[in-house]
Amino acid sequence: EAEAGDIPVFEISDRRRAKAKLEAAAMERIRASLPEPVGDEVVALWQEFEARQTPEARFAGALDHLEVQVQHNLADLATWEEVEYDLVYTKMDAACAHDPFLADFCAAVKDQAEAKMRDGGVDVDAVKSRVMR
Repeated sequence: EAEAGDIPVFEISDRRRAKAKLEAAAMERIRASLPEPVGDEVVALWQEFEARQTPEARFAGALDHLEVQVQHNLADLATWEEVEYDLVYTKMDAACAHDPFLADFCAAVKDQAEAKMRDGGVDVDAVKSRVMR
């Protein structure tokens, strides 16, 4: 993302459709900028992260999802787009379900998001109802 740019999960655009190619090109630039074998190792770790096949990659992927919501929870609610209310209930759970600690962390992050939304006048029950149907 530092090289290719961050693309919100809900964005529908040519940039979104090209995300995998942009990131692969960025990783090749990073590989080329590093000494051997470090560049190859960094690319291999990124590929492992993207594949989410190892316990470490699943854990890192869950943290990636959680970190986005933690940032939102710290930001002013006025900066949230309405679709981001829904993401509180759709973005984190599956990524965290494989690990009891992550599931608990996810619940705490979600509780914080709900409190923020309620304090900002968002009808949390309506959001949940819309998302859960």
